[in-house]
Amino acid sequence: MEIINNNYNPAGGPTSSNGRPSGPDNQARNLFFGTLLVAAGFLWLLRDFHVVPYWLFNTIFSWQMLLAVTGAYLLTIRRWIVGWIMLAAGLCLVILDLTGIHVSFAKIIFPLVLISAGAAIILSINKQQ
Repeated sequence: MEIINNNYNPAGGPTSSNGRPSGPDNQARNLFFGTLLVAAGFLWLLRDFHVVPYWLFNTIFSWQMLLAVTGAYLLTIRRWIVGWIMLAAGLCLVILDLTGIHVSFAKIIFPLVLISAGAAIILSINKQQ
């Protein structure tokens, strides 16, 4: 007689009753996204009541901030190198946007992204060996 395991996890970690992986990484991910949604809702509500200025709302809900938030998410799931690179790049772009300094994406940012991605790949190879 064969026993069927419905809680199979290809990653090898513990699973919850619904078969999804559980543990610290999943809890950190849920905490991150839950906090992000609550904060976004509060900011949106404060903007609707004219407590948060329009320029600040636009800065918070921009592609630059999305890059920074993606980096922060990667840090919560322990993707250290790429997470720090994306977080730093996003925050630098947010600061540039807030100060009114306009930087050409094609001339400066895109090459820096390529350099950062290459450095991350090289560092990950050295870490695996």
